[in-house]
Amino acid sequence: MFGAVSQRRVAANLGLGGETGTTAAIFRHNPLFEQFVNQVGDGGVGKLGEFRGKAVSRSDGHLIIRPSLRNRIDAGAIPEEGIVETDSAKADGSLGKQKTAVDAVRYGRSVNPELGGYIVSPDRVPVPEPVAVEFINPNIDDDKKDAVIAALSGPALLLVEGPPGTGKTTFITELVLQTLRADPNARVLLTSQTHVALDNSLERIVGQSGMPVSAVRIGQEDDERIAASTRKLMLDAKLPEMRKQALAAGRAFMERWALEHELRVRDVRRAMALERHAFLKTRLEEVETGMQALEPQLTDANRKKLTADEMDAIEEQLEGLSKERDGLERVLKESMKDLATYVDSKEELKEFAECSAADLREWAEAYAAQTPAGGQLKQLLQTHAEWETAFGRGKEFQAAVIAASQVVAGTCLGVMSIPGRNDITYDLCIVDEASIATPTEVLVPMARARRTVVVGDSKQLSPFQDPELKALGLLEKWGLKPEDQKATLFNHLSAHLPAALKKTLTTQHRMLPAIGDLISECFYGKELRSIERAPAAHLTGVMPKAVTWYSTARKPNRGSRSQGTSFYNDAEVELVTNLLSRIDFYIQGGRNKDKRVSVAVLTGYDPQRQRLQTAVQTRGNQWKSFSEVFVNVVDAFQGREADILVFSVTRSEVRGLGFLKEMERINVALSRGKELLAIIGDHAFCQAAPGAKNPLRDVIDYIRRNPQTCVIEEVAP
Repeated sequence: MFGAVSQRRVAANLGLGGETGTTAAIFRHNPLFEQFVNQVGDGGVGKLGEFRGKAVSRSDGHLIIRPSLRNRIDAGAIPEEGIVETDSAKADGSLGKQKTAVDAVRYGRSVNPELGGYIVSPDRVPVPEPVAVEFINPNIDDDKKDAVIAALSGPALLLVEGPPGTGKTTFITELVLQTLRADPNARVLLTSQTHVALDNSLERIVGQSGMPVSAVRIGQEDDERIAASTRKLMLDAKLPEMRKQALAAGRAFMERWALEHELRVRDVRRAMALERHAFLKTRLEEVETGMQALEPQLTDANRKKLTADEMDAIEEQLEGLSKERDGLERVLKESMKDLATYVDSKEELKEFAECSAADLREWAEAYAAQTPAGGQLKQLLQTHAEWETAFGRGKEFQAAVIAASQVVAGTCLGVMSIPGRNDITYDLCIVDEASIATPTEVLVPMARARRTVVVGDSKQLSPFQDPELKALGLLEKWGLKPEDQKATLFNHLSAHLPAALKKTLTTQHRMLPAIGDLISECFYGKELRSIERAPAAHLTGVMPKAVTWYSTARKPNRGSRSQGTSFYNDAEVELVTNLLSRIDFYIQGGRNKDKRVSVAVLTGYDPQRQRLQTAVQTRGNQWKSFSEVFVNVVDAFQGREADILVFSVTRSEVRGLGFLKEMERINVALSRGKELLAIIGDHAFCQAAPGAKNPLRDVIDYIRRNPQTCVIEEVAP
């Protein structure tokens, strides 16, 4: 994928835009990658500089990049031309974590040394006796009760199939709370391949359980995929509050000590402020020196000499120092404001600001009384200032917060980016969305726990399969088949674990029964049971039926057009925006016009996504009824939900269904909507498409057999 753009010379205009401190880089080409390095000359000296960042959007041959925090050259110093190439540092680090986990499991170094044997031969996993359980959630369904009982009995491995809307989050919440109620000192590792699923579970466990739960969310502070509701649980949010409480207690102790020894509290406070400022200055100098020492190790030449683990450690160390430097600079400004309350003039404050750390300590000593108590105070001041400067800033404090937490939550690979990761063990690991993780990704959290529960859905999308592997002949080179790319540990365990260690959730709550019954029959062999409920009042009558296929079969411009190896369909783009406008008009004309609904517009093709996104952005300012309109490809929406789901089929008047014949993709596309499901496309083409595998034909047949809840409405030419 990346070879075509690697080393390509491009023109680049860089400038500030968006939020303060955010730089947008616009490159005149259309690369399909996220991490990049723009290598540029430094004004003719001959030394290469690097400007790093993450691609956040691309369209019409333009690429917009969010700069990395670790850039070593200023954006303004970059010339208009440079070389764009992929930055594989993070990918190398991820592969390193997976290799470490594989080796640990293979050679019996995992927390459960029997894990490797159980994975090779799942049928050997012992089945413990069921335990009696008093359920915390009084409304939990019987199928989820059965799964919780099986998990609490303590098997080394348990698999739970959770089809759409069957309450995976409810099951996970009950299991975690039961585990902590039985042993408050237990440590649970909660992981997932998607941030949405992870945050849903964590929010329920912490905020809606009625039990005090100590939890920490692992993730990058600038990752927009992390929900606002769980950001307060991130390390960067928890440490400042922890630090604030500890520092307040330390200062109160110093003041009590001063009063007990008949020292002037104001002088002690001034001395404390001076000592603190001195230590902050000293620490900032140490941090900057440490960053400068790491710089030579990050050159391209040196990177080639290091292993992925070594490179990951250096990158992590540099990132930690960079964050500490930024924090120290902020605290130094606050420290000056604190000092201002103890000085008599601006001139004196200015003198303190320009003082070296050694001079500041001499000033602090001057405010200590020349008595035995004053001598003790000097020692206390130095100890307190050093402690106050360091407390809550280093990796060891992060490790302490994590080790003291009952629940640690993060993505499968993200949880191994934490400090002290190799020293922390877990009693229980829960891997949600395990069916869309590769085997090596799942092993990363599993290797750190005594027992594991994997939760997923084998009838939805498997891990991403890169078509380039087949195109470049890599599969053939290594003796692999295309289906090997789809192999998951989840499916392996599903096929071979004892029956008692495989549970399926079958009670569906999320989707209106009209949608849930379609999903159950077309994709799950009628095994799902939808709980009866009334449709949302403000959406009743918005569409002819809760499931409506708006067919373009009679439209002369119904055909899709190709773009490279993909497709787009302008007729469907127009129908999507017209449908959303009608829905908005209907809601605004009703009694519930203040209600807001979420909408997801999905397609299987990226050129269609781009056109849909542009159309929605153009018309969106006219709509008042939607809390959000999410437009994306099907694969990107797995694990999420919306009140209204609109699926643009896109393909028409071309040969075959392409990957729309994959049952898993159509299952995901149609099972995300809670209240309404609209399908827009040429139903005649979909039904007549050749091939034994045609899930859309099954959907059309179901719609025709269930006119009370579903309808096909042919759009006029």
